[in-house]
Amino acid sequence: MHAAPRTVFSCPVCHAAFLDVDGAAGAAADKAPWRCLNKHSFDVARDGSVHLLPAGHGHAGIVGDTAVMLNARRRFFDAGHYRPLSDAIAAAVVVARPTTPSCTLVDLGCGEGSHLSVVLDALQARHVDGIAIGIDLAKEAVKLAAKNERRARFITGDTRTRIALNDGVVDVAIVAFAPRKASELARVLRPGGSVTFALPLPGHLAELVQTWGGIGLADDKRDRLVNDLNADFAVTNEGLVEHTMVLDGNATADLLLMTPHARHLGDETIARARATSSFTTAMRALILTMTRR
Repeated sequence: MHAAPRTVFSCPVCHAAFLDVDGAAGAAADKAPWRCLNKHSFDVARDGSVHLLPAGHGHAGIVGDTAVMLNARRRFFDAGHYRPLSDAIAAAVVVARPTTPSCTLVDLGCGEGSHLSVVLDALQARHVDGIAIGIDLAKEAVKLAAKNERRARFITGDTRTRIALNDGVVDVAIVAFAPRKASELARVLRPGGSVTFALPLPGHLAELVQTWGGIGLADDKRDRLVNDLNADFAVTNEGLVEHTMVLDGNATADLLLMTPHARHLGDETIARARATSSFTTAMRALILTMTRR
């Protein structure tokens, strides 16, 4: 898989497509600013990522994960604690991908890129080629992802309002524990394309919440998701992934820090979690694939 070219994306200001770089080649083309048909311009970072949030977006009150949350997540994933979840997402994508040897893959709400890397490994093992994209609202997430995964193009963008992609360009999408907008998924997925969701289910990290506090989970996530997308998508595959994790104090603290619970807990609680010698909790998630009609 390869990093997606700029022509796949759309301008966050006017929604026009981006242009190829005239007269440039190789590294020069890769670093040249992105300009859309209406001449709006966006710089390319040294790591190849591009910031595609419209001016003034920060005043909307929508914020992404913090650097503390993202670094905790990277440590937790690197230790392998969530590998069964990544493997389950990858297995679903392998089943759902097009039968052609090439596809366009996007991870919406990609975080620091751990799930996407496992998916790309699985596709590469099956000699699937194509282009890969990761989009996240948090600039720090995009920086971490771009540093660790060179097979994808990473974009800072808000998938909850408008996905910075042109119509019908996506074959396979991933939405893992991230927000979604049904109309935007329908717009960017081609007919026959698929989106694989990972949804936390009741009981997910229940021991963590019971012991340290935090927020509970709604018990109707699956039904609300299907109802939201029912007009344009049909359920084609679903399965449960469950995994019991035995964590030391540092991993327990990282798990608290990397989840939305971190926004509701104080430093003292995190310190007490870090001081524990052993803590056991269970991951419980639904892997659901829906196909664009």
